[in-house]
Amino acid sequence: MDKGIELGRRLCFAAMNNDHITLRQLIDRGAAVDTPGDFGESALIAALRTGRSKVAAFLLERSANAIHSDQSGRQPIHYAGAQRDNIILIRHLQERGADINGADLRGWTPLMVACMMVCDTGVTALIRAGARPAKPNIEGNTELLCLLDSCHGLGNRERMVAAQTIINHLLQSGVAINHQNMHGKTALHLAAEKDYIDVIPCLLQAGADLALLTIDGHSPITSAAINGQLRTAKLLQQEISSIDAKTAVCLNDLDRVRQEIQRDPAVAHQVFPEIRHSML
Repeated sequence: MDKGIELGRRLCFAAMNNDHITLRQLIDRGAAVDTPGDFGESALIAALRTGRSKVAAFLLERSANAIHSDQSGRQPIHYAGAQRDNIILIRHLQERGADINGADLRGWTPLMVACMMVCDTGVTALIRAGARPAKPNIEGNTELLCLLDSCHGLGNRERMVAAQTIINHLLQSGVAINHQNMHGKTALHLAAEKDYIDVIPCLLQAGADLALLTIDGHSPITSAAINGQLRTAKLLQQEISSIDAKTAVCLNDLDRVRQEIQRDPAVAHQVFPEIRHSML
């Protein structure tokens, strides 16, 4: 067995188990703090991945490499943002050269990972540290789609509240509300098919398009229906009906404008100069 890998495993195992004593002993006896274990993981990455913030702080004090990459191309900053209350650690990693917007080999940024983990405090900390919505990852997902497509789900109230906080942060940071991933799905498609009814009003208010189709030709309401999410389908149908009603009102207003233009073109030209020529 490779002695280096075995040493790295021992370091990572101690980090994951909050074993400060073993870590100190290994490092004091000459073990390189960044000796990689399985999958290229350093003890610092192992600590951050498992939420051992005090261990991570200790390793940084022992000069752990803040930009060490594991085999997936993820660095400590990717894992720090995915755990709660790591604001100070995120700052320390940045001070040591970590790129707050750096991507792994599949295009995942720290902000995407935090969204996938539904970690609202991590998203808040990353954005305050300068993280911004990036180009989509290899799956074609933006940060918003990473959140709504998360394997961790939004099935309980706490996660749903966290998701709503994250969505607000992402929208304020300029994430594209109608971006479609490699399957043609938008945030509204994902929310509809997973019955995330609590976030749908926020998406609609932000301009989510009810008419965009997936590569299979499904609109958001169809995605809800074929997945058995009848209450979500009903909500979307009500929204469509409301838009149809608003459209009818707008058309009535346009008819009145046309009548005004025909009745007195000179006055109408002053009141509606930008639309007169297109409406005659």
